[in-house]
Amino acid sequence: GKTTNSLLSAGDFALEGRVNIDAIRTLHMAACDEFELPKNTREEVNDLLDECEDLLNGVRLIQELSPKSLDQLVSYGERCS
Repeated sequence: GKTTNSLLSAGDFALEGRVNIDAIRTLHMAACDEFELPKNTREEVNDLLDECEDLLNGVRLIQELSPKSLDQLVSYGERCS
């Protein structure tokens, strides 16, 4: 889906030294607003996206996206949904 493709692209960008998940964060926060989800759910989604950003920063630093890291990266989209 759209989020999975965005996360895969974010992984590629991290390998090039760029980390930016603003579009992914905006998409998920808009969904939280649209469905009027409670504040704690928004916080959980935001925490997951922070973890995702940390993972991408790790990829940027070591310049490697292993299959395990790739699975972890894609899992953030599933867990946020």
